[in-house]
Amino acid sequence: MKKFASIVLISCLVLPFKLALANDNFVVSNIQISEVDENSTVARQKALDSAQKQAFDVLVGRLIGNEFSIEFDEADIGQLIESIEINDEVITNQNYAASYKVYFNESYTTYFLDNKILDAKEKVPSVLVIPVMNENGFFKLWQYGNLWKTALTGFETNSVLDIKIPSGDIDDLSNFVVENFGNYTPESIDNLKQTYGVDKIIVATVIYEYDKNYTEINLSLHLGELGKLDNRTVLAKKDLMPEDSLRENLSEYANLLYKQLDEAWVNFSTLSLASKLNKQLVVFNISRPQDLGQIYSDIGKLDFIKSFNLASVSTRYLGMNLFFEQSPLELVESLRNTGYRISRNGDHLFIIENR
Repeated sequence: MKKFASIVLISCLVLPFKLALANDNFVVSNIQISEVDENSTVARQKALDSAQKQAFDVLVGRLIGNEFSIEFDEADIGQLIESIEINDEVITNQNYAASYKVYFNESYTTYFLDNKILDAKEKVPSVLVIPVMNENGFFKLWQYGNLWKTALTGFETNSVLDIKIPSGDIDDLSNFVVENFGNYTPESIDNLKQTYGVDKIIVATVIYEYDKNYTEINLSLHLGELGKLDNRTVLAKKDLMPEDSLRENLSEYANLLYKQLDEAWVNFSTLSLASKLNKQLVVFNISRPQDLGQIYSDIGKLDFIKSFNLASVSTRYLGMNLFFEQSPLELVESLRNTGYRISRNGDHLFIIENR
């Protein structure tokens, strides 16, 4: 058996210049992989592929969260990696194990995620909210007295999401029974999503507890996805006084719920690092020295660009960091209207050709 430490740097850049990583947000450490195959060489390659995928999953969760799922082609991941550090390799005839530290290229990864987010944003997701009220251990869903359902249906909202509250008709009575919430299978949940035409089913439970003298009154709001109620989130919790209005507090909770769902979607659709920092790397294809002055002139005419600087330059490419007043998402259309042709290299980087 061999056991040793090594560092392997794998260059994955598709352009003739290299940009340094800006911060630790794009470094994923302690990816432990062990593989077995017909020989150690094959096992090593499988381990490397698995390490890249796991590191990318961690990175996506870190940067944009996992509130809404978006799809990635695993073949694209390698294009986003700056380097990989491999330590504590253990190699036998058919086994391979190691610890990986993966460095993602900040600019390429950010733009890749931006485009995936924009693709997903074309379809605003719909959410079915099941309003459950637990009053001192007595569950109310469709029956009279569920003031939480009344608060949700009576609250006027301008949500960007398509949020649906079931009316409580005969189908709802059959499809959603509080006592059965722990027994839904993934297949039955998928069928319910299709039936109601939604992407997610959220169970929003208000717990209203009080003693017989109303001297201790607690009100809390818990959110969980149907089928995953073991991972519920406490969205709000407060102690009430006897003179406090329950209806008013439930109306506040309704507002909080709608706001939380909206923020989850807005964050998902715009919360890449570039959008947060109002910064974007773009690459211009250049063929002569005069192109540089023309590009600077054209960029300077875009009033939503706060500032810009040169990131890197070669005989064929000019990399520029653009900083925006609000959002970088207007860039492509503005440059296209100016006369530039926009294309992509590997689906994750602007290539902007001169007119």
